[in-house]
Amino acid sequence: MYNLNSDKRVREKDIEKALINCFHRNKGNYGRPRLKKALSDEGINISEGKISRILKENNLIAKAGRTRKPKKYRKTEDQILQENLLLSKDMTNLKVNEVWSSDITEFTTRSGKLYFAGVLDAASRRLMGFHMASNMRQDVVHQAIKMALCNVEDPRGIVFHSDRGSQYTSNATQKLLKDNGIISSMSRPGKPNDNQVIESLWNTMKTEIGSMSSYQRTEATSMLYEHAGNYYNNKRIHSGISYLTPMQAYETLNRGASTLSPEMIIQDAKHPIKDASHS
Repeated sequence: MYNLNSDKRVREKDIEKALINCFHRNKGNYGRPRLKKALSDEGINISEGKISRILKENNLIAKAGRTRKPKKYRKTEDQILQENLLLSKDMTNLKVNEVWSSDITEFTTRSGKLYFAGVLDAASRRLMGFHMASNMRQDVVHQAIKMALCNVEDPRGIVFHSDRGSQYTSNATQKLLKDNGIISSMSRPGKPNDNQVIESLWNTMKTEIGSMSSYQRTEATSMLYEHAGNYYNNKRIHSGISYLTPMQAYETLNRGASTLSPEMIIQDAKHPIKDASHS
């Protein structure tokens, strides 16, 4: 302790010495606020600004100090609207591979969560690609995109719409899209209906498949693979595409038809898509 007369002004050198001693006595663990309080308890009043100057002049750096969090960049409403390319499209009059809709949903199994990432062609409702994993890391989305790419000759110009989840906004995902000439589009925050086409698919799948809580994750994966890749795409008729199957609708529209009708069913559209990434 320093016997300093409170009625007298403490000389600068004494203050500096007291500060340095306090710093070393506390093994460099005290930053400006704690040093100010410790010195105040000794009868020395000093500002944090002066403490900072003295520490800097003596090359003293506290081990841990308060770090100011960087300001999070927030996009303007106009920027968000510009990123949603579906707002300017007539979703009732699309060509195949004009818009792909993507999202991740989850199923509860006996051995834990199973995450299903899908890429859906908005015009035909064909599930172009999908992948499943026990986690929601971005790779589950990447594998679904890669499967979808295997099912189209030229992906350039396709609008790829998703929500703003980190799996989609990541640099790696955006690079994968850009490298293949695909244009990214994203929903407005808190507006799941912007991606209604695939949200509807999840509701349908979960209603038809039912609970998977009694199945192991491996069993559930096999069931979902069969349902999505075979039954849904090739056998299940869809009211939103004139009661055709997604594969029939895809082939019909791909051959230049401007509308869909049951009379335009293509008889040879019976080949399930292949998932080269599935194991």
